[in-house]
Amino acid sequence: MEGKPRAENNSRAEEMKAFLESREGVKGLVDAGITEIPSFFIHPAETFSPDDASMDATLAAQLLVPEIDLQGFGRERRREIVDAIRDAAQSWGLFRIVNHRVPIPTTENMIDAIRHFHEQPQEVKKAWYSRNGSGQTVYDVNNKNWKAAAWRDTVAFEFPDGEINEQFIPQVCRFEDDSLNLSVNEM
Repeated sequence: MEGKPRAENNSRAEEMKAFLESREGVKGLVDAGITEIPSFFIHPAETFSPDDASMDATLAAQLLVPEIDLQGFGRERRREIVDAIRDAAQSWGLFRIVNHRVPIPTTENMIDAIRHFHEQPQEVKKAWYSRNGSGQTVYDVNNKNWKAAAWRDTVAFEFPDGEINEQFIPQVCRFEDDSLNLSVNEM
């Protein structure tokens, strides 16, 4: 394995640290007019296996994101569905959910709300910033992969007791009606 010079690794780490401390995220970089992807977003060659580069295009075209059908989740299929979610998350890192019973307008409203959150001024978003994951609202400008940063910004809301507390939802993400509450409570 070929290593990078220590000075370059330090510079990369310092760039990433400055990026994380700015709390401005990828959108902040784009809004600032960057013309080149910062080095800490580029995965070092040693993070890829030799098989990654030689993957056959035909095989890649045949790969399908796992689909999880939630039909019957509250009854006889619960264990099967939980196992399928775990397997998909571990092997793919993502999956598609069908038969979730969340109405399409509610899903579209959630997507719009997240887009509106990310389009806010940086100072407004920074007020919600958290990387520790212990709060109910987490706005994170990256993941915890220190070899290379992910080209994304994330906002997540967690309500472990099932009760949605609007205090922990940015105003721009709140629904004007109770459609999300109804969808969550029906599941």
